[in-house]
Parts: sequence; C-alpha cells; structure tokens
Amino acid sequence: MAPLVQRKVLLVACSWACATVLGALSPAHGAQLRLSILDSDTAKPVPCRIHLKDAAGKPVRPQGLPFWHDHFVCTGVAELALARGTYTWELDRGPEYLVTTGQLMVAENSPPAWTNRLRRLVNLSKEGWWSGELHVHRPLAGIELLMRAEDLHVAPVITWWNAVNQWRNRPLPAEPLVQFDGDRFYHQMGGEDERAGGALLLEIGAASRRVSRASARFFLDWVRERLPQIRLADPRQAGRGAPIPAGRRAFLVE
Repeated sequence: MAPLVQRKVLLVACSWACATVLGALSPAHGAQLRLSILDSDTAKPVPCRIHLKDAAGKPVRPQGLPFWHDHFVCTGVAELALARGTYTWELDRGPEYLVTTGQLMVAENSPPAWTNRLRRLVNLSKEGWWSGELHVHRPLAGIELLMRAEDLHVAPVITWWNAVNQWRNRPLPAEPLVQFDGDRFYHQMGGEDERAGGALLLEIGAASRRVSRASARFFLDWVRERLPQIRLADPRQAGRGAPIPAGRRAFLVE
C-alpha cells in the first residue's frame, strides 16, 4: 500500500469544460425566489450546478451567474426571478455527489424561498485523490466559482488558441498559476493549437513567456512544486479506482 502522505489527482472531463454561450434562451423573469442548496452532511450552502427548465424545456438563465447551454452555477444560494409555472430541476456537483432531480411549482402564493440538499457519495480528497480537468474554455473571471461548483482541484484555463489571444491588449499575469481554497489550482495561460486538425494543448511559463511543453504535464509540474508529495504515475498500471466512463479522459498523478 502506498504511504498515506502521497496524493493522487484523477482528471476527468466535465461537461462545462469546453463551452460557449448559446442564444435563444428564456431569461428568468417574474416572481422572486431564493434558492438554497445545502450539503446534506454539513447543512451549509454548497457551490453546485443547477439545471432549471420551464414547462417548455427552456433553461432559466439568471443574471450575474456563470451560465452555459442549459445550466448555471452558484455558491449554493441564488436569487431568481421566475414566471409562474412548473419547472424541472437537476442539482449536480461532480461525480462525488449524487444527482438530485425534481419539479418546482411557482404560483401566486408560493413561498419566497426554496431549499434542497445535495448528498455526497464519496469524499475522495480525504483519501488523497484530487479531481481536475485539463481542457477548459471558460472566462477567468468565473473560474473559481466554476471549479467549486464542480468540486475540481486542478484546471488549466485556455486563454489563447489559433487566432484568438485574450492577452493581446492587456498585461500578462505575473503569476500564471493561481492557488485558492488551499488545495485548488488553475493556470491562467493554457493554450490550444487546432490548426492541424487535432488539439495540441500548451502552456506558457511565467519567466520566458514562451511555450514550454504540453500543457497537461507542464501544469501538473507546477502543481507538484506547490505540493511536493505528488509523484507521476501511469493510470493504466494503477490497478485501482472506478472505471472511467466511455467518452471521458483520465490522467492520474499519484
């Protein structure tokens, strides 16, 4: 058995990673409702992803919260303006929590607050396993909330690719690697080159400002400098852990 001080990072692709905002969605409007999503173990608000759709199947898009396609994320508390009617909802916080679903009726005499709970299925970080995603196209301004809502600990954010460069008219960050909440990390200068038909993921180092190496290994090296007890391992030879679902990528650091 490996020593308990070693830590592992299991990187699993999440549905929010490659995202663009789609139009033609129904904005939230009407009666005011306060949503509270609590962790069933701590009874405290927990960041999460919320899929909320009206009777026509159109997603609700609250103002001021990160949104993509059919869901938004929040800190565990959200103020919504909803029209009267029936809504379906789905609460999610990555694979370590059980998905919760149900219906919500908004009527003239509906209470102004709605509370639900997310139940944790497993706490892998307590066992030394850390979740992450290596292909992230989301705005840097919302990345910390997005990572909390998906319970991710590792995420390089792609801010330049092909003919797009979000740093063209602003200074480069002095420290590309950002650490928050103690054990969560994201890199601000992930890059992607798709000109040859595939996707080559890259990253820029803080000192040279030049592409140094493939992003997955480079980024994890940065994290390893902050957490020296991490060492690389081949997930195909690890011989433990749940199978990776079809269509998902995995990279293991032990």
